Amino acid sequence: MSRFIPVLSLLIIASTAIAGDGGPAPASAPLPPGGAPPGTGSGDPLGGSLTFIMIGGMILFMWLLVIRPQRKEEKRRKALIDSMKPGHQVVTIGGVHGEVVSVGELTVEVSVTKGDKPVVMTFNRGAIATNVTLLNEAKPGAK
Repeated sequence: MSRFIPVLSLLIIASTAIAGDGGPAPASAPLPPGGAPPGTGSGDPLGGSLTFIMIGGMILFMWLLVIRPQRKEEKRRKALIDSMKPGHQVVTIGGVHGEVVSVGELTVEVSVTKGDKPVVMTFNRGAIATNVTLLNEAKPGAK
């Protein structure tokens, strides 16, 4: 939420610039016969509602392009991590390929083999980028 505060403040500044509110008239300008200084009216026939419509549109735009795809990706990633089982082939975010030996609450033990010497390494669950076994099951005919 805190990252949207600068965006919203920028939108408000931009919308007031678009609305054409130039601020008060200079002090040296003579007053018209009505007594009100020029430029004090908004000049917006909709009464400022256009500004709120623009801000609402920008928020909707940000939600469609940023927030919604990010939530989908988080759900996909959580499903990937929760589906790991011993025997699955995985790739870590660092590019290490291996086979899951055991899955704990916070960690995953991955066996990486070089020649006949297997090495078991422990990773955080979030360090697993891809579950190759599930990808191969999802794509029939792929290895």
